[in-house]
Amino acid sequence: TVDRRSKSDCPIIVFKTNNIEQKYHELKTKGVKFHNTPYDVVPGIRAAEFMDYEGNKLAMSNAD
Repeated sequence: TVDRRSKSDCPIIVFKTNNIEQKYHELKTKGVKFHNTPYDVVPGIRAAEFMDYEGNKLAMSNAD
């Protein structure tokens, strides 16, 4: 069901950002709840996961 998928442990939507550290700090100061600080997925690719106001898990990454 949609509800089950939206509460998945895996991010559903990944947003691309060129400066993940800057965007992380910007969103965190606005009250976004992050699961973790930005981390290396592989060398050169970083990601951070967070939740929207309905509890859906999202992510941002510098990957192309």
